[in-house]
Amino acid sequence: MIEYYIVKESQQCGPFTKDQLVGQNITGTTKVWFYGIKDWVEASDVSDLKGIIGASESKSEPTKSNLKTLLFVILIATSIVLFLTLADQNKSVDTIMYDQITKNAYESDEDLQMYVDKFYRDARFMGIYPKQPKVKIIKFSRLDQLNDTTHIHGMSYGINNDDLIEIYINPSSWKNFNKPMRYMLMYHELAHDVLNLNDLESLQSKDEKLLMYPYMTDFRNVTMDEFIESYQRVFLEYLLVNN
Repeated sequence: MIEYYIVKESQQCGPFTKDQLVGQNITGTTKVWFYGIKDWVEASDVSDLKGIIGASESKSEPTKSNLKTLLFVILIATSIVLFLTLADQNKSVDTIMYDQITKNAYESDEDLQMYVDKFYRDARFMGIYPKQPKVKIIKFSRLDQLNDTTHIHGMSYGINNDDLIEIYINPSSWKNFNKPMRYMLMYHELAHDVLNLNDLESLQSKDEKLLMYPYMTDFRNVTMDEFIESYQRVFLEYLLVNN
Protein backbone atom coordinates (compact mmCIF):
# COMPACT_ATOMS: atom_id res chain seq x y z
CA MET A 1 0.00 0.00 0.00
CA ILE A 2 1.35 3.41 -0.97
CA GLU A 3 1.87 5.85 1.90
CA TYR A 4 1.76 9.53 1.07
CA TYR A 5 3.45 12.52 2.72
CA ILE A 6 2.03 16.02 2.24
CA VAL A 7 3.11 19.57 3.03
CA LYS A 8 0.40 21.29 5.05
CA GLU A 9 0.82 24.83 6.38
CA SER A 10 4.58 24.61 5.69
CA GLN A 11 4.85 21.42 7.75
CA GLN A 12 5.51 17.90 6.49
CA CYS A 13 2.72 15.53 7.54
CA GLY A 14 2.18 11.82 7.12
CA PRO A 15 2.39 9.09 6.23
CA PHE A 16 -1.26 8.73 5.07
CA THR A 17 -3.03 6.06 3.12
CA LYS A 18 -5.16 7.15 0.18
CA ASP A 19 -8.33 6.88 2.25
CA GLN A 20 -6.80 8.92 5.09
CA LEU A 21 -5.94 11.75 2.68
CA VAL A 22 -9.65 12.46 2.20
CA GLY A 23 -9.77 14.03 5.63
CA GLN A 24 -6.69 16.19 5.00
CA ASN A 25 -8.51 18.60 2.62
CA ILE A 26 -5.78 18.45 0.01
CA THR A 27 -6.05 20.55 -3.14
CA GLY A 28 -4.56 20.21 -6.57
CA THR A 29 -1.55 22.32 -5.50
CA THR A 30 -0.83 20.39 -2.31
CA LYS A 31 2.75 19.08 -2.36
CA VAL A 32 2.88 15.27 -2.21
CA TRP A 33 5.70 12.72 -1.94
CA PHE A 34 5.75 8.94 -1.72
CA TYR A 35 8.40 6.27 -2.02
CA GLY A 36 9.21 5.70 -5.67
CA ILE A 37 9.46 9.35 -6.79
CA LYS A 38 12.48 11.60 -6.45
CA ASP A 39 10.94 15.01 -5.75
CA TRP A 40 7.78 16.47 -4.29
CA VAL A 41 4.96 16.94 -6.82
CA GLU A 42 1.57 18.60 -6.77
CA ALA A 43 -1.38 16.34 -5.94
CA SER A 44 -2.98 17.12 -9.31
CA ASP A 45 -0.01 15.43 -11.00
CA VAL A 46 -0.67 12.13 -9.21
CA SER A 47 -3.33 10.29 -11.18
CA ASP A 48 -4.26 8.07 -8.25
CA LEU A 49 -5.19 11.12 -6.14
CA LYS A 50 -7.49 12.96 -8.55
CA GLY A 51 -10.57 11.42 -6.98
CA ILE A 52 -9.30 12.34 -3.52
CA ILE A 53 -8.85 15.98 -4.50
CA GLY A 54 -12.43 16.19 -5.65
CA ALA A 55 -13.73 14.49 -2.51
CA SER A 56 -11.73 16.80 -0.25
CA GLU A 57 -12.75 19.99 -2.04
CA SER A 58 -16.42 18.99 -2.19
CA LYS A 59 -16.58 18.90 1.60
CA SER A 60 -15.95 22.63 1.80
CA GLU A 61 -19.14 24.72 1.78
CA PRO A 62 -19.25 28.53 1.95
CA THR A 63 -21.29 28.63 5.15
CA LYS A 64 -19.05 26.14 6.88
CA SER A 65 -15.99 27.98 5.64
CA ASN A 66 -17.23 31.29 7.06
CA LEU A 67 -18.02 29.67 10.39
CA LYS A 68 -14.59 28.06 10.53
CA THR A 69 -12.96 31.43 9.80
CA LEU A 70 -14.91 33.12 12.60
CA LEU A 71 -14.05 30.37 15.08
CA PHE A 72 -10.42 30.55 14.02
CA VAL A 73 -10.29 34.32 14.66
CA ILE A 74 -11.87 33.85 18.10
CA LEU A 75 -9.42 31.07 18.90
CA ILE A 76 -6.42 33.17 17.88
CA ALA A 77 -7.61 36.15 19.93
CA THR A 78 -8.16 33.95 22.98
CA SER A 79 -4.77 32.30 22.53
CA ILE A 80 -3.00 35.66 22.36
CA VAL A 81 -4.61 36.82 25.60
CA LEU A 82 -3.75 33.53 27.31
CA PHE A 83 -0.19 33.64 26.01
CA LEU A 84 0.39 37.17 27.26
CA THR A 85 -1.02 36.22 30.66
CA LEU A 86 1.07 33.08 31.12
CA ALA A 87 4.26 33.96 29.20
CA ASP A 88 6.25 35.16 32.20
CA GLN A 89 5.04 32.29 34.35
CA ASN A 90 5.90 29.66 31.73
CA LYS A 91 9.30 31.22 31.15
CA SER A 92 9.97 31.07 34.86
CA VAL A 93 8.96 27.39 35.06
CA ASP A 94 11.17 26.48 32.08
CA THR A 95 14.08 28.40 33.57
CA ILE A 96 13.71 26.69 36.94
CA MET A 97 13.61 23.24 35.30
CA TYR A 98 16.66 24.01 33.15
CA ASP A 99 18.56 25.27 36.20
CA GLN A 100 17.71 22.06 38.08
CA ILE A 101 18.75 19.86 35.18
CA THR A 102 22.08 21.59 34.66
CA LYS A 103 22.79 21.80 38.39
CA ASN A 104 22.37 18.04 38.76
CA ALA A 105 24.20 17.19 35.53
CA TYR A 106 27.36 15.12 35.66
CA GLU A 107 29.78 13.29 33.41
CA SER A 108 30.54 9.59 33.61
CA ASP A 109 32.78 6.95 32.08
CA GLU A 110 30.09 6.29 29.44
CA ASP A 111 31.36 7.35 26.00
CA LEU A 112 28.41 9.51 24.87
CA GLN A 113 30.61 11.37 22.37
CA MET A 114 30.82 8.14 20.37
CA TYR A 115 27.13 8.49 19.49
CA VAL A 116 27.67 12.07 18.33
CA ASP A 117 30.55 11.07 16.06
CA LYS A 118 28.57 8.19 14.60
CA PHE A 119 25.51 10.41 14.06
CA TYR A 120 27.60 12.81 11.95
CA ARG A 121 29.17 9.93 9.99
CA ASP A 122 25.76 8.42 9.26
CA ALA A 123 24.41 11.83 8.25
CA ARG A 124 27.28 12.38 5.83
CA PHE A 125 26.78 8.90 4.39
CA MET A 126 23.17 9.87 3.62
CA GLY A 127 24.28 13.12 1.97
CA ILE A 128 23.60 15.43 4.94
CA TYR A 129 26.40 17.74 6.07
CA PRO A 130 25.29 19.52 9.26
CA LYS A 131 27.39 22.20 10.87
CA GLN A 132 29.73 21.15 13.64
CA PRO A 133 28.70 23.21 16.69
CA LYS A 134 31.14 25.23 18.76
CA VAL A 135 29.71 23.97 22.06
CA LYS A 136 28.91 20.33 22.87
CA ILE A 137 27.40 19.49 26.27
CA ILE A 138 26.30 15.87 26.68
CA LYS A 139 25.84 14.72 30.27
CA PHE A 140 23.71 12.63 32.54
CA SER A 141 21.12 14.31 34.78
CA ARG A 142 18.51 12.67 37.00
CA LEU A 143 15.49 13.84 35.03
CA ASP A 144 13.20 11.36 36.77
CA GLN A 145 13.74 13.16 40.08
CA LEU A 146 12.30 16.44 38.82
CA ASN A 147 8.62 17.34 38.95
CA ASP A 148 6.58 16.27 35.89
CA THR A 149 9.56 14.59 34.20
CA THR A 150 9.19 10.96 35.30
CA HIS A 151 8.49 9.94 31.70
CA ILE A 152 11.40 11.85 30.14
CA HIS A 153 14.49 9.92 29.11
CA GLY A 154 16.41 12.80 27.53
CA MET A 155 16.29 16.58 27.13
CA SER A 156 17.93 18.67 24.40
CA TYR A 157 18.37 22.43 24.29
CA GLY A 158 20.25 23.10 21.06
CA ILE A 159 17.37 23.02 18.58
CA ASN A 160 17.50 25.89 16.07
CA ASN A 161 20.96 26.82 17.36
CA ASP A 162 23.61 25.45 15.02
CA ASP A 163 26.39 26.47 17.41
CA LEU A 164 25.14 24.30 20.27
CA ILE A 165 24.52 20.67 21.16
CA GLU A 166 23.20 20.44 24.72
CA ILE A 167 21.75 17.10 25.75
CA TYR A 168 20.97 15.59 29.14
CA ILE A 169 20.24 11.87 29.53
CA ASN A 170 18.36 10.28 32.40
CA PRO A 171 20.81 7.72 33.89
CA SER A 172 18.16 5.24 35.06
CA SER A 173 16.68 5.17 31.53
CA TRP A 174 20.15 4.62 30.10
CA LYS A 175 20.78 1.76 32.50
CA ASN A 176 17.51 0.03 31.60
CA PHE A 177 17.71 0.55 27.84
CA ASN A 178 19.31 -2.06 25.62
CA LYS A 179 21.83 -1.16 22.90
CA PRO A 180 19.28 -0.32 20.14
CA MET A 181 17.24 1.80 22.56
CA ARG A 182 20.33 3.76 23.62
CA TYR A 183 21.07 4.49 19.97
CA MET A 184 17.44 5.44 19.42
CA LEU A 185 17.51 7.85 22.38
CA MET A 186 20.80 9.52 21.43
CA TYR A 187 19.90 9.85 17.74
CA HIS A 188 16.47 11.21 18.73
CA GLU A 189 18.02 14.00 20.84
CA LEU A 190 20.76 14.68 18.27
CA ALA A 191 18.15 14.98 15.52
CA HIS A 192 16.61 17.77 17.62
CA ASP A 193 19.88 19.63 18.16
CA VAL A 194 21.71 18.94 14.89
CA LEU A 195 18.91 18.71 12.31
CA ASN A 196 16.40 20.90 14.20
CA LEU A 197 13.69 18.25 13.92
CA ASN A 198 10.61 18.26 16.16
CA ASP A 199 8.86 15.31 17.75
CA LEU A 200 6.13 13.65 15.74
CA GLU A 201 2.69 14.69 16.95
CA SER A 202 1.25 11.27 16.22
CA LEU A 203 2.18 7.99 14.61
CA GLN A 204 -0.07 5.93 12.36
CA SER A 205 1.46 2.69 13.59
CA LYS A 206 3.87 2.33 16.50
CA ASP A 207 5.29 -0.73 14.77
CA GLU A 208 7.06 1.62 12.35
CA LYS A 209 9.42 2.69 15.16
CA LEU A 210 10.19 6.10 13.66
CA LEU A 211 13.13 7.88 15.24
CA MET A 212 11.22 11.08 16.11
CA TYR A 213 8.32 9.28 17.81
CA PRO A 214 8.51 10.72 21.38
CA TYR A 215 7.38 7.69 23.40
CA MET A 216 10.36 5.45 22.87
CA THR A 217 9.62 3.12 25.77
CA ASP A 218 6.88 1.71 23.54
CA PHE A 219 9.69 0.23 21.47
CA ARG A 220 11.72 -1.65 24.07
CA ASN A 221 11.99 -4.61 21.70
CA VAL A 222 13.44 -2.56 18.86
CA THR A 223 16.36 -4.21 17.05
CA MET A 224 19.48 -2.59 15.61
CA ASP A 225 18.18 -3.27 12.09
CA GLU A 226 14.94 -1.49 12.95
CA PHE A 227 16.88 1.41 14.47
CA ILE A 228 19.01 1.74 11.32
CA GLU A 229 15.95 1.61 9.07
CA SER A 230 14.28 4.24 11.26
CA TYR A 231 17.07 6.82 11.25
CA GLN A 232 17.75 6.30 7.53
CA ARG A 233 14.09 6.97 6.76
CA VAL A 234 14.15 10.15 8.87
CA PHE A 235 17.38 11.29 7.19
CA LEU A 236 15.88 10.64 3.76
CA GLU A 237 12.76 12.65 4.58
CA TYR A 238 14.99 15.45 5.89
CA LEU A 239 16.83 15.50 2.55
CA LEU A 240 13.58 15.59 0.58
CA VAL A 241 12.30 18.56 2.58
CA ASN A 242 15.54 20.56 2.71
CA ASN A 243 16.87 20.05 -0.85
